Amino acid sequence: MNVFILRPDNLGDIVLFSGILRHIRSLYPTASITLIVKQSYLNLIEICPHIDRVMEWEKISSLPYDWLPELRGKYRFNWFIRHFINKKYKTDIILLPVRSPTGGLFGMHDIVASIPAAEKIGLTGDYCNQTVEEDQAADKIYSKRMSIKDNQQRTFELEINNNFLKFLGLKLDILEIWPEFWTDEEDHEWACRSIPLHPNTITLAICPGVTSNLLKFYPGENFVHAISELRDTQISVIIFGSPTEMEMCLEVENALTACKNVNFLVNLAGQSTIRQMIEGLKRCDLILSQDTAALHIAVALKKPTVGIMGGGHYGRFYPWGDERINRVANKFLNCYGCNWRCIYPTTRCIQEIPPMVVSEQIIFALQGANLN
Repeated sequence: MNVFILRPDNLGDIVLFSGILRHIRSLYPTASITLIVKQSYLNLIEICPHIDRVMEWEKISSLPYDWLPELRGKYRFNWFIRHFINKKYKTDIILLPVRSPTGGLFGMHDIVASIPAAEKIGLTGDYCNQTVEEDQAADKIYSKRMSIKDNQQRTFELEINNNFLKFLGLKLDILEIWPEFWTDEEDHEWACRSIPLHPNTITLAICPGVTSNLLKFYPGENFVHAISELRDTQISVIIFGSPTEMEMCLEVENALTACKNVNFLVNLAGQSTIRQMIEGLKRCDLILSQDTAALHIAVALKKPTVGIMGGGHYGRFYPWGDERINRVANKFLNCYGCNWRCIYPTTRCIQEIPPMVVSEQIIFALQGANLN
């Protein structure tokens, strides 16, 4: 038996899904299991012991003839060719455990339809990335789909993941699907070289980058004001970010040079793999992050965290973990739950978070961990 698991969404989604993989293996103990993710996230799961193969999402979803000029019918032609190519990936079972799949040509539903399989299992009822009509039209693609009700739209992601396992026939406690990470000795050695630990100093990781919506970026000067308030605490700052977030990380790095209580500062944006970052976060005392995968990794590692949160999906992804050490800095507005369809010229729910609130939450997290 062959099982395909499709997780073509963002890194944070895959992090929150990672604890399910061992249980899917228990459901299909003799199957050959292939996990399909975006190419940039292969590093996270390529040594996972619960799967047999990792494959790039782009291999089954990209435009076969992207070089064609913008002619009428180009995408329909590519759609036909992609469906023809994907027949070679015939499998027994396809799982698309994505809460908010994308519709349309070359969307997630379309790719599931293009791969022959005896059984196709997905979710329905969430319209963040698809229309109601696209979701309803996808019914014919699947053998069965777990329904997300109206009152579950803001349900925490781990709970939805656990419900999906139950839908497959495996009932577990949510703590049994706590995220997992798989690193090796080289990742650990990189972290030890890159992040020196200093006595009587708090090692603070800052993950300031955002990818999906640049208006969610919390300005560098705000980090300065927040950290300067911790005037009685000596701090080493480690900045993490992806290659696409390097400019934002550089802004924060340049701003932090004005902090008198920062005695060590290194910007590792674009210089670490995902697994190296995981090992790096293990060496830090606290992680200050926007709503990113790094924040979820840190919570899963049971590190003290402060998440700088807006209202687009508040509660669906964060806060979670131990409320004594996993804190949130936010500015509540009546428009929370907007799915990032902001009604203001600036993202007020993030841009107007007072730096003092961030400072206070850092102190609470450190006290909760008995580090201050």
